[in-house]
Amino acid sequence: MQIGVASELLRSLSLPAVIDLAAATGFQAIEVWLDHWQRNGLKPAQLLRYLCSSGLIWTVHADMRDLNLISTNTGIRQESLRQVKEAIHLAAAIEAQVLTIHPGRLSSSKDRPEDFWPKQVEVFHHLAETAAVAGVQLGVENMEPRAGEFVVGLDDLERLLAAVDSPNLGVTLDLAHLFGQPGAREFVGRVPHLVNVHLSDAAPGRCHLPLGQGELDYEGLLDTLRQRYDGLLILEGYTPGPLGREREILAYLYGKWQEYIVQKMIPQ
Repeated sequence: MQIGVASELLRSLSLPAVIDLAAATGFQAIEVWLDHWQRNGLKPAQLLRYLCSSGLIWTVHADMRDLNLISTNTGIRQESLRQVKEAIHLAAAIEAQVLTIHPGRLSSSKDRPEDFWPKQVEVFHHLAETAAVAGVQLGVENMEPRAGEFVVGLDDLERLLAAVDSPNLGVTLDLAHLFGQPGAREFVGRVPHLVNVHLSDAAPGRCHLPLGQGELDYEGLLDTLRQRYDGLLILEGYTPGPLGREREILAYLYGKWQEYIVQKMIPQ
């Protein structure tokens, strides 16, 4: 697998600084978050040149904060779609390997998931068509079982992909989102059309912890994953703290990955 890191982990740094630090630490890839790029004011051509000179592989992650692709609020729904399309255009312009998108969610505790499936399929069919024209591979992310989310289980992903039926829509598998779910290893072994994987630790009530700081059996999940997948693996796991610890954070995460490599004797 090709190991990378999410730019969002080092959100206090400029995007070029994160790219430099990821490459210097030994990572092979970087996942550029849309808002990180927006805050830095780089033109796509500038970012592409910088990425090419880094020697890294790169992906893009669409923003998802305060957005909802199937919101019952028309304004929020339209703005969410606009921002995801902006991410598609960025991914196309910088020739990103994958663009990760979060699925839509319920707007209210009174909403019923079944009522929102047609909207979910409709918006992802539209996004897959847009991505096909742009030459972009999409990865819809499996969500953690929390209020409002209903693309959570293996059946949900299979249902969405089958309904959209596009080679431009695959799955970004978030291993931390499987914490506490029964049959997690079976999920990893069966999830269809894997195009990207996110890895971080988790604990009760807390998701996206640095590796080794939670209770997720990520080694067991990785053992299952590597039997069928040899693509990108993007490390997440934000660690808040004083500025100046960025190099330490990346070195820690890279070291935890190397521990797994050595323990399992995976050919490098």
